[in-house]
Amino acid sequence: MWYSDPYAIGQSTTMQLAPLGWIIQMRLRSTSQPYYVIPHTAILYSRDANGFTFLDSNWFNDNTVWLHCMTYTEFDNKLWGPGQFSGYYIQ
Repeated sequence: MWYSDPYAIGQSTTMQLAPLGWIIQMRLRSTSQPYYVIPHTAILYSRDANGFTFLDSNWFNDNTVWLHCMTYTEFDNKLWGPGQFSGYYIQ
């Protein structure tokens, strides 16, 4: 869990089971060497059997809020390593 706050409740989950509206904080892997961790935060907007849609900003380094879709495999391949994300809800 990345963040500690009495109102932000973190739980372990999978992307296939995370409830819609949850805040997802992830540790992404850069795309070029030397590889480094890129922290990123998004809101889980929708999901189906093949993947999900995030609402986030600056995914493309353009300071813009976007909805973008990703398969579960694409997500796993972008992470620094297995399980490198946390899910949160606001209480």
